[in-house]
Amino acid sequence: MPPVVIQVGSCIFKFGLAGESVPLTTLETSEFAHKRHIDVLPNEYSSEENRAISKLEYLFHPNILDFKPGNDLHSFEYTMNLHIFDILHYMFKKLRINAVNANVVLVANSMLNQKYRDILRYQLLEKLHAKSTVFLEEPLMATLAAGTRSALVVDLGWHFALVEPVYDLRVLRNHSKWSKRGAKWLSLNNVDVDLLFDTNDDIYENDEKTPSQLLIELYHELPIDLRKPLYETIIFAGGLAKNEQLIQTILQNLKAENIHASSVVSLGAWAGASIYTDTVLSKDGNWNSMGRIKRENYITL
Repeated sequence: MPPVVIQVGSCIFKFGLAGESVPLTTLETSEFAHKRHIDVLPNEYSSEENRAISKLEYLFHPNILDFKPGNDLHSFEYTMNLHIFDILHYMFKKLRINAVNANVVLVANSMLNQKYRDILRYQLLEKLHAKSTVFLEEPLMATLAAGTRSALVVDLGWHFALVEPVYDLRVLRNHSKWSKRGAKWLSLNNVDVDLLFDTNDDIYENDEKTPSQLLIELYHELPIDLRKPLYETIIFAGGLAKNEQLIQTILQNLKAENIHASSVVSLGAWAGASIYTDTVLSKDGNWNSMGRIKRENYITL
């Protein structure tokens, strides 16, 4: 059986087989929200956000310190493990794919912290008995799916607006930028997408910069020889990237700063991972070089 490719996100999981052009299924994680409840420590979030976090209406809340520690039925560790198992088990069962002895490729961006990665890996290897797991970087896969080696990947996702430069098939982590102005920010503030570009410094925190501000800052920080190849190959990803007016506003804001920029079409990170796994990763010797962990090695850790 070909390796299984799963792109993990806060609101959506994409699940399919390597070598295919599109995933077999796309699952909204909110479908499982009613099954679990996590205790949240006192905080300054709104009642709406606290409810969404505790009910797991979306996954991968960035700050796991907001959750009550412990191992009881409503603790983070216990509940999140069960929740991830439910989602993964459902996808394998729905598509009638045997998880046992499957090589699983997980695609995620850099904001998915190590704790969540460990839970995903534990459920696949220990509970579903997959043969192995390996993580691939979302911006790199999106770049490959655009048919290029260098690009500026702008992920307008749920938790964050995330800018990750990829040059010569390397993610330039030191130049990555992020902001809280993602889809969740719009939803919780109950504002129109136009306010994504509001630059009133008296209202918003430093970590709530607009996507345009992030891109303008990055342009001036990058080495001169990297600016042109990256900004002429911008890949917009994430749920908000479906809004063409939003994309055009970002490009116009860059033009107003005398930054020549243009966007390119990518088949998406899942498709990039599918192609990469089928043509490169599955070849002898390439699995282990990408940080693959096998079940027999994982159990002995």
